[in-house]
Amino acid sequence: MIGAVAAGLAVIVATLPWLLGLRGGRRPVPRRAAPAGFERVLAAIRSAWTRTVERSARPDPTSAWITTLDHLGRAVSTGSSLGQAVAAEGERPDTPPGLRELARLRAAGVPIREAIGQLPTAVHPDERLALAVIEVVSRAGGPPGEPIDRAAAVLRERRALARERDVGAAQARLSAQVLCGLPVAVTAWSLLTDARIRHVLLATPVGVTCLVVGGGLDLLGWRWMRSIVSRA
Repeated sequence: MIGAVAAGLAVIVATLPWLLGLRGGRRPVPRRAAPAGFERVLAAIRSAWTRTVERSARPDPTSAWITTLDHLGRAVSTGSSLGQAVAAEGERPDTPPGLRELARLRAAGVPIREAIGQLPTAVHPDERLALAVIEVVSRAGGPPGEPIDRAAAVLRERRALARERDVGAAQARLSAQVLCGLPVAVTAWSLLTDARIRHVLLATPVGVTCLVVGGGLDLLGWRWMRSIVSRA
């Protein structure tokens, strides 16, 4: 009976790193250090926390471009030329780097349509849209206020959709945590409070098999749902 329990625990410990997606190279462990699997779990938690903090502290390029387009639209609507509006916006501290570089080239005497062609390729799609609208307005001429305002409205819609997507992903992650954590909590509570269940699960081959298979399927389901949410 003890051998069956030991075999079940060995299977869980052996498959836990793979199920959690924490596989990596082996490294020597000090004699009194924590187990390798536990260290990997802690490293994964620290990495996720670091990414969350960095993501929250990172400036939102969409919001920055919305503000910039709003300022440009108001400036050209009150009589300023597009070049003057770009030059004035380039002096603001919260101006996106792309427009700040555009203002610098414009101050050096480069026309806006040529200066945009000299800028590095924009990585963010909202930045590409904003610069494309500014380039088209500078080439076509005419009142630039309406196209710039429409571009700002499109960026607002994109930001709203992105926030809805983030909320949906957060709800999916919470659902996955509840679905995977509830069986573990119920099993642990049953083992602590009911001697008959504890006897069946820990002292019989069928119970140990149920624990091993159930724990493995629970961890596999958690990893599967996490991969689905990360791809969404």
